[in-house]
Amino acid sequence: MANQKQIKGKMGAVKNVQKITKTMEAVSASKMKKAIDAALLTREYARLSLELLKNLSQEDYLSHPLLQYGKGDKTLVVMYSSNKGLCGSFNITMARSVWKFLQKNKEMKNPHFIAVGKHSEKFARKTGMPLIASFTELDGSPDAEKVTPLSKLVLDEFRTGEYKRVVILYANFVSALQYEPVVRKMLPIQEKVVLNMLENTGEGYELENGNGKATYVFEPNEERVLEYVLEKLAEMMLYQALLESLASEHSARRNAMKMATDNAGAMHDKLQLQYNRARQAAITQEIAEISAGAEAIQ
Repeated sequence: MANQKQIKGKMGAVKNVQKITKTMEAVSASKMKKAIDAALLTREYARLSLELLKNLSQEDYLSHPLLQYGKGDKTLVVMYSSNKGLCGSFNITMARSVWKFLQKNKEMKNPHFIAVGKHSEKFARKTGMPLIASFTELDGSPDAEKVTPLSKLVLDEFRTGEYKRVVILYANFVSALQYEPVVRKMLPIQEKVVLNMLENTGEGYELENGNGKATYVFEPNEERVLEYVLEKLAEMMLYQALLESLASEHSARRNAMKMATDNAGAMHDKLQLQYNRARQAAITQEIAEISAGAEAIQ
């Protein structure tokens, strides 16, 4: 009977775990949908901004520090990860991807990190990489304004000329069952950089082509407009990367919790079978004892 109690206790524990993982699966599915919807809303803004940038770049006399490589030899890496665990191999995959990227691109010397997520911060500290800043409050359903401090820091660091380039590592959301780590050059801003980020979302965009330049009236002047557009493009890249990473994170967590729920169900069924066998054995033993006692009386 003691064996039956132990098995029944394990069954209750497994059932409780299954309830928790099932709830977490539902929550992650809801958050994933919100993150995907938010990512879709940024694409038209990105396309129009890119079209404006293309027309501005046709002016030979226009130049800007964000359009040129920095004078230094360092690389600034903005790495996205999650703040929480229980999302399968998501954070391990991101860490391995940035490590492989740095090993493959030896010309990117002296990488400095800006961590977005607690696991990115852990990676930088564990590997001994210089950590400039850590942003751990950008989870949930962040709006574009929450990315402004991150964007300002990245732009200010690049403007110092200490860094030759800025790259971002994030998880590109492919489907509910798949994501892929992506490393993209963010600064200096080039037309193909933004276009590549748009293509990663699964929807290709083509800029409108014409025989001449688009007709714009710039107020107060082209330089001020260029400054504004470039800063907003940089902020858009960081925001879109955040939304893609959040969607991938919630997808990974949902899949991990679904797998845990299924495994808990399978374990419960196995324990149920063991319990039935133990109960049957106990009943058989009791019947045998009763029969032996009856024979002894006779």
